[in-house]
Amino acid sequence: FWSYLTPLVTILSVHFYLKFFDSEKINSVLDWVIIITFFGMILNLLDLTWIMQFFVKRAIYDSVNDSARGFSSFYPEQSRISEQMGLILFSYLLLGSLNKKRLFFLILAGGLSFAAQFAVVTLEVGISFLIAAFIIIFVKRKISKIYLFLLIASCVFALLLFFYGISTMLWLMKNTTLPTRGIEAVYIILNNGTRGFGSDVGVVVKISGLIASIATIIHTPLVFEIGAPLNPDYQSILGPAYFKIENFIFGNEKLVFFTYRVFSALGNWIVDFGLIGLILASIFLFFLWHRSVTDKSKNKFILLWATGFLTFCFFIKINAANPSIWALSSLIMYKLSSIKESSP
Repeated sequence: FWSYLTPLVTILSVHFYLKFFDSEKINSVLDWVIIITFFGMILNLLDLTWIMQFFVKRAIYDSVNDSARGFSSFYPEQSRISEQMGLILFSYLLLGSLNKKRLFFLILAGGLSFAAQFAVVTLEVGISFLIAAFIIIFVKRKISKIYLFLLIASCVFALLLFFYGISTMLWLMKNTTLPTRGIEAVYIILNNGTRGFGSDVGVVVKISGLIASIATIIHTPLVFEIGAPLNPDYQSILGPAYFKIENFIFGNEKLVFFTYRVFSALGNWIVDFGLIGLILASIFLFFLWHRSVTDKSKNKFILLWATGFLTFCFFIKINAANPSIWALSSLIMYKLSSIKESSP
């Protein structure tokens, strides 16, 4: 129920507030989110995470010293920090208020989670940047060859640097007793591809919602049931198709993880409503991309970049009840020219 109420309430609320608040007030709220995140990390460091149970009852925290990952702050798990910092990053960009200090603290907060999701979010940001750049090139039709060469060369250099430097980073982190869960996951996938995660539940979870969505379209396209995964017969009906997709990607010989909770915002629509959900999700994405592609303002590149990142978020890991992805959607759909710009 909340998966369908949250988008409506959040988008309408953010759209309403954008009419009455300038970007400086919105930036202040985002700044406080980051400050509170770091305050939570300090509590983690002092082993005072029990205090957070007053605010986040469902969260289960490990001591930072005993965990394979890093700080969780006030979030249910470390992965959520990277996701939220990515969404805040694009909120700052759309509001024209991202500066070096804010960027530094966003990266620091995400990095201190030491979760593999930090690498996933970073990759999503990078790929979205390339998508936006090539759309701009395609629309303009004319682009400097030097600019195009530098764009491609910088991407190749970044990938090579990351690939050859990750072994050194892993060695350094192990020798300094820093949490290595996240970087080990990245190291495995770079060396063995997705097959390396055939028995890693944590990685399968990240795209489990996407797998469930594809399995639904293939096997039960006419489903129409809110909370379909809660149906006692759900696994027996969708399980075989789900396993085939999981096996194709990860090469596992038995089912690694079957979700009764759809870890995918728009995937939730597809799992519950089959082809109808797919059509609704496609229409929603069309409006977002149309808003960005047809924009004529100086914000065009940022809109394309944010829309690309948000598209990844809609299908990978983030649940439909997370209000942040819908708030960012509202920012993209809103006429940014009506927001008073604030200097960084």
